[in-house]
Amino acid sequence: MRKIKFRAWRHDGEYSHMIESPIGVYTAIKHCLGVATPAGFSDIDNQPKKDGYTLMQWTGLKDRNGKEIYEGDIIRIRYHKWPKDDWEVYQVKYYGDKDYPAFDTEPYIGCDCNGLLYVMTCCEIEVIGNIFENPELLEVGKLE
Repeated sequence: MRKIKFRAWRHDGEYSHMIESPIGVYTAIKHCLGVATPAGFSDIDNQPKKDGYTLMQWTGLKDRNGKEIYEGDIIRIRYHKWPKDDWEVYQVKYYGDKDYPAFDTEPYIGCDCNGLLYVMTCCEIEVIGNIFENPELLEVGKLE
């Protein structure tokens, strides 16, 4: 059984940032559920903000450098049989329906590899960013 972990992207204007500390993620979850309460000394930052955070679940996997792979990460993939410099860029997504409850790539890799766990058996994977801090990495031709 794998550990369930989350991180959160706080997106409220100029203070947008990634939250990875356990207490910060706990606070983000409370906001998303609408159960955050004011701290008493200020109501500016402590009112529930359901739309102020995006939660991202850990896939339970790590890339080739030991970095944890989360939903929303931008990864580069190289099939083991490809030349060293042939990498493709994908986004990690969770497809949580009853027929396919798995983390996978977007765009979907149209080969015999499906599901991120299976992709890891035939590919090298490296996290190069995330959709919030590095969206430009998903644009065609941006990866060297």
